[in-house]
Amino acid sequence: MVNKEKKSTLKTIEDYLIVLLLSLVILVSLTQIGMRLFFNSSIIWGDEFIKIIILWLAMIASVSASRSNRHLKIDLIDNFISNKISHFPKIISKLFVSIVCGVVTWHSILYIHLTITFDETVLNGFPAWTAYAIVPLSFFMMSYRYFFQALNHIVKINEERHK
Repeated sequence: MVNKEKKSTLKTIEDYLIVLLLSLVILVSLTQIGMRLFFNSSIIWGDEFIKIIILWLAMIASVSASRSNRHLKIDLIDNFISNKISHFPKIISKLFVSIVCGVVTWHSILYIHLTITFDETVLNGFPAWTAYAIVPLSFFMMSYRYFFQALNHIVKINEERHK
């Protein structure tokens, strides 16, 4: 397991990345608007850059939400089932989410491989895989986190049995 200090460092890095990327999107967007409004031109790669940064922002925010279990969820289990038996549905749902994220990780790796094979580029010459690498990385992190959240529920069941 990861100790509290490492969790805090990871949380801080994720939070700073989210703020940095959001600031970058706002800055480039306002620059694009200003240039179009006042100079009738724009940064040629600006719109594509904004799309890529928004992709990175969404993926990092999703990983951050998985850290503290803040993703959208149906919490009927928490409302209608007693705490003693609520671990079982939580284990099943966390494992299911972990498996789905693992499948998305695998298929996004295959997509990255295709972008490398076909030598795709973004932003006037950068390899496309560098822009899209965040997708398999973030889904892998989410899969990892949900898997360990399921394991934590199993540990809790074991601790409750031995009380």
